[in-house]
Amino acid sequence: MEKTRKMIREIMEEAFGVSDVVDDLAKLVTKEIVDELLYRKQKNMTNFQVQAPIIALYVPEDISRRLPIGQISIRIENSINDIGSSKIIDGKYITNETRSRILNNKTFFDIKLELRMEWDFVTDISGELRSFFEHELHHVFDHITRIDKSSKTNSFNLVYRRTQNTAFEIVRNNPSLLEFLTNFYLSIPQEVNARIQEAFSDIEKHLELNDKELMLKLHQTRAVKNAASMINYDKSEVLKLPKDILIQFINIFNKEMRHSLIVNGFEGKDFNFIHTNIKDFFSYWENRINYSGDKLFRKITRMVSHKKNMNETTLLFNMDRDMLNEVLWYKPCNENNLLHEVQYSISGIDTEEDKIWNSLLFDNNF
Repeated sequence: MEKTRKMIREIMEEAFGVSDVVDDLAKLVTKEIVDELLYRKQKNMTNFQVQAPIIALYVPEDISRRLPIGQISIRIENSINDIGSSKIIDGKYITNETRSRILNNKTFFDIKLELRMEWDFVTDISGELRSFFEHELHHVFDHITRIDKSSKTNSFNLVYRRTQNTAFEIVRNNPSLLEFLTNFYLSIPQEVNARIQEAFSDIEKHLELNDKELMLKLHQTRAVKNAASMINYDKSEVLKLPKDILIQFINIFNKEMRHSLIVNGFEGKDFNFIHTNIKDFFSYWENRINYSGDKLFRKITRMVSHKKNMNETTLLFNMDRDMLNEVLWYKPCNENNLLHEVQYSISGIDTEEDKIWNSLLFDNNF
C-alpha cells in the first residue's frame, strides 16, 4: 500500500509539478493552526480584535529531512464578523526574513508567513487554510531549494514589484496597464507553479463530486480564475492608450527588466526579453501570458482526469459548456452547444526568448 502511495505521489510530482513534501507540510500546518486558534479562543488567551498573534511551529523530522525547514512563524490577523464568515483575505511568505541555522552539520531554514483572514471560529476554514498554505509553502520550497542559485523567475518577480513602484502613477491612471501588469505577474513561473500546488488541494477537497461538478467547483477557485484571466488576456485595450503613455511605460518596464536580470546574476544579452516597439512589446507579452494561462488550465484538467481515472478529452467533453467558453479564448462550444476539437497550441512560439520563457514553466532545475 505504501509503495503504491509513493508511486502515485511521484507521478503527481513529475507530471504536474505538485510537491509531495509541500502537500504534507500544508496539511500539517493547517491542522496545527486551527487547533491553536481554537484553543486560544476557548481560553481567552488572545483578543483577536486588537491582537495579531505570532504562532511558531516546529517542523517534524519526517518532513524536515525532505525539506530543510526548522521552524515556521505565522503572524495571523483575524477579523471576527458574523457567524458563517470563513475566508482568507490575503497573506504572503516574507522571503527576506528567511534565516538559516546549522544543526548536526545540516542547514535548516526558519521562515515567516503573514495571514489575514475572517473566521467566526465555528465555520470550517481548514479547506481555505490548506489552499493558502499549499500556495505559500510552494513559494518557500522554490526559494530555499534555489537559495544559492541565480533565479530567472526571481528576476520577473522583481520586474513586477519595481515597475509597480516606478510606474505607479501611469498604472493607477490607466486600468489597461494595470490589467497587463497583473497578468504579467500571474504568468511568472513561480506563480503558475504555486497555483498548480494550490489547485491540487482544491481538487482533493471535492473528489466526492462527479467530474462535471468538480470542474464547476474549481471554476470558482483562484487558480482557474487566474488561468482564465491569462488565457483571455487581449492587448487591444492597452493599445488604445496614447502613444506617449505607452512609450513611457515600456521604457520603465524594460529598464526594470535589465536591472532585475543583472541583479540576479544574468547578463542582458543572455535573456533578451526587451522589445521597444509598442505593438511588438504587447504582442510578445500577450503571447507569454496566454501560454502560461493555457499551461495552468491544462495542468489542472490533467490532475482532475488523473484523480478521476478518466481520459482528459472525456473530462473536457463532459465539462459545462458555458464554463469552457468562459475559460478558453477560442470558445470551443458553438451555438448548438457542440464541442469542437480541443487543442491548446499557441502559435508563434519559436524564438529563442520564447524557448527560454517556456522552459521556465514547470522546470525544477532552472
